[in-house]
Amino acid sequence: MFSKSMGLRTLAAVLLLAIFMAGCTTATPTSAAPSAVPTSNSVPTFDAFRTQAVQTVIAAVTQTALSATQVPPTNTPLPTATNTPAYTNTPAYTNTPIPPTAKPTATYIPWTLTPAITSTLSGSATPVGFGCSVTSVSPKSTDAIKVGDPFDGNWVIKNTGVATWVSSDVDIKYISGTKFQAAGKDVWDTKTDTAAGASYTAIVDMTAPADAGTYTAVWSLVKGTTPFCTLNLTVVVVK
Repeated sequence: MFSKSMGLRTLAAVLLLAIFMAGCTTATPTSAAPSAVPTSNSVPTFDAFRTQAVQTVIAAVTQTALSATQVPPTNTPLPTATNTPAYTNTPAYTNTPIPPTAKPTATYIPWTLTPAITSTLSGSATPVGFGCSVTSVSPKSTDAIKVGDPFDGNWVIKNTGVATWVSSDVDIKYISGTKFQAAGKDVWDTKTDTAAGASYTAIVDMTAPADAGTYTAVWSLVKGTTPFCTLNLTVVVVK
């Protein structure tokens, strides 16, 4: 397709060609003697041909220029730029130090002995600092003793308290049950002191009853008049 500027350039070129051709003349040959045969003049014929050719070219150019479709330039809109917001810098987490927890101040409490109050006999309580465990009893409840035979009631007792059993203050006392001991002999002295953690063997002279059967007796260690360690005894008497 021709643009406006191309059509003008083509028209100018044709006009220049026509002017150039119009300026040209056909040379008439000269001769020394005229020809006896008359010649026709060719100049008018050539001019007519030239004029017709120029008109034909001009008409063709004009027709082409008119038939050329002028296509207006299409304005292609540029894409609208969108402003993408820049990323924002999120501040990094900061470590906030936690203040140390104050350690509790230890309060010194002086140690004091508070023994458990355990009842050894009805209506009695263990004196402070005193405790015991019976580790052996003789005779055993499975042993048989003949009627009327003498025997020793024997208990091995461990001092589990913190106080020493002083022999002048700790005795072995009959509490209840069958009296295997001699008449009127209900209290026996301890022979030695017994420190905490040590053991003492209490021995009482006894005699089996005259009748066969199973008999029991209850004794105890006492501090002054207060019982603190129960001593049980079961005896099987046979004939």
